Amino acid sequence: ADGEKMQRVMSELLADIEQKRERLQEYEELEERYKALISQVTNKADEVQKELKKTQTQKMSVGLELEAAQNRSKELSEKLKKLETINQKVQEDLAKKQKEKEKVESALKEQEDELLASQQKAGVLETKLVASQQNVG
Repeated sequence: ADGEKMQRVMSELLADIEQKRERLQEYEELEERYKALISQVTNKADEVQKELKKTQTQKMSVGLELEAAQNRSKELSEKLKKLETINQKVQEDLAKKQKEKEKVESALKEQEDELLASQQKAGVLETKLVASQQNVG
């Protein structure tokens, strides 16, 4: 009876050991799968980190380009204001020159009219002179 009991206890212990070996193997397989998953997640995290750095660099670059464009826009706006001021002065000068030209043209016209009147008087006087010479002669 003791031998049978011993045999049964040994058999149960062997079965228990075998069951624990199987469970240990399952745990080792699970551990391998977890390691593979952790490796995949770590690789993906590295990729995301690189992409984030790339995006931040691009964002900084775009920010610098935007700042440069804003500065250029400000410069061009200031140049435009200067040109508008110059244009206004030129227009004012042009208007003054136009008035001066009109005054000169008016004075010239008056002188031409006076000259024409003088020429007409001279013609009349010449005619009278010729007539008086004919009367005398």
